[in-house]
Amino acid sequence: MKVRKSNVLLASVVVSALLGLVTYLSDLGEPESNDLVAPVIPKSQQRVAPVAAPTPPLLPLSSEEKEGAFAAKGGEEHRLTQDSIMEWIRNGQVLTAEDRNELLAFIAQPQPESMETGEWEERVNEILNLLRAQPGGVPGLADLMMKMAAEAPNPVMRMYALQHIAMWIPDEPSEESRKAMMDYLQRLASFPDDPLAGSAVLFLSDIQRNGSLPNDMSADGMIGETALRIASDATASPDVRIAALHACVDQGTATALPAARLIAADSALMIPLRKAAIHTIGEFGTEDDVGLLESLGGGEPALAGATLPAVEKLREGKVE
Repeated sequence: MKVRKSNVLLASVVVSALLGLVTYLSDLGEPESNDLVAPVIPKSQQRVAPVAAPTPPLLPLSSEEKEGAFAAKGGEEHRLTQDSIMEWIRNGQVLTAEDRNELLAFIAQPQPESMETGEWEERVNEILNLLRAQPGGVPGLADLMMKMAAEAPNPVMRMYALQHIAMWIPDEPSEESRKAMMDYLQRLASFPDDPLAGSAVLFLSDIQRNGSLPNDMSADGMIGETALRIASDATASPDVRIAALHACVDQGTATALPAARLIAADSALMIPLRKAAIHTIGEFGTEDDVGLLESLGGGEPALAGATLPAVEKLREGKVE
């Protein structure tokens, strides 16, 4: 059985798809690993190493299981249902084509009135995880995720759909669907006024770094250029520009340095955005930037957590 990517964790950890990004990054210092530079998504939503699971025989869901999976009620009944779906994922439950289609249709509907928003987000998220884990792919899954990412009125649902798209691209068996999802991410990244544009460009960078770009697609600097354009756009929202700056670092786009200097020095901008700019300066800056960073950290204590590691990084580079 092919190893599958792991699950996106529960939607209950997200207070808001937009404010959550900014809140997470307000305490951002150095990135935690060389694999994903200063991610803009909370740790609870990040990818983890996939774990293989045994594959049980192909058996249709029982009527009781279906009633639970499709239940539109909250409270303890919802909790038991959610546990069942997660158990199917852990056990590598293989669904029949009929069950897959019924689950697709279930999560494509509007939120049931009898379910709380957080419960509906959680249910849809785990069903998407279950469908992505199915061997051989699920026809219609890519189209549904793109529709959710583009049209869902709930920003949390849009973010979850976007994450599922990024994780599904390498495993989607249809070349046409893979290309369609990549095209969607590229289109989304080209609109800095969309609150998910920054996440889209960061996902593109992640996909390229992991060697998962479709065979017929070559980035040719496009991702870094897109990230720089978004980061430099003063009309884009702060969280979008933050994600774009981290994508610049991820892509090694050193031409982002002038924009990062301007952002870091602008006291009218939000602290999380200025911290992201300072981190960028620490990656691409020169000896001349040490003075700027030290003055920023000394003058504004809220920036010190970002300026100190950036200065240290620049000084280490100077010694080398």
